Amino acid sequence: MKLTEKEIEILKKGFNLLQRKHKVKPLKDQINEDFLYTNFPFPNEKEVEVEVEHLVYYFDELDSLKIHDYNKVTTDTITQRVITTSEISPIVYLGLFLYSETKHGICLDIKSEPLLIGIAATEKEEHN
Repeated sequence: MKLTEKEIEILKKGFNLLQRKHKVKPLKDQINEDFLYTNFPFPNEKEVEVEVEHLVYYFDELDSLKIHDYNKVTTDTITQRVITTSEISPIVYLGLFLYSETKHGICLDIKSEPLLIGIAATEKEEHN
């Protein structure tokens, strides 16, 4: 699917904001209508391949990004928290609880590489 002009502007604005305010490295890729995947430019990290469609969703929220503490980041409509487990539960491992929605319309989604947490860790220089 090709990006619209609006999506291209959201991405350009988002990468510019991340570079200026959140210490993310400059993007190496050229943003155009055929931009589908990118390796997110986190410093000192392995490359994290991200589908651009997901970036548009997150980048549209970047102006409201708040880092609350060592494990919680929010925007106006997204909350990401760091969770740890002592072992990988078979339910999570088999993908039976990677995504669910409550009766109130709240979506729960387990991410192995949560983007907003990564941005916060980069800004706080707590990445590893």
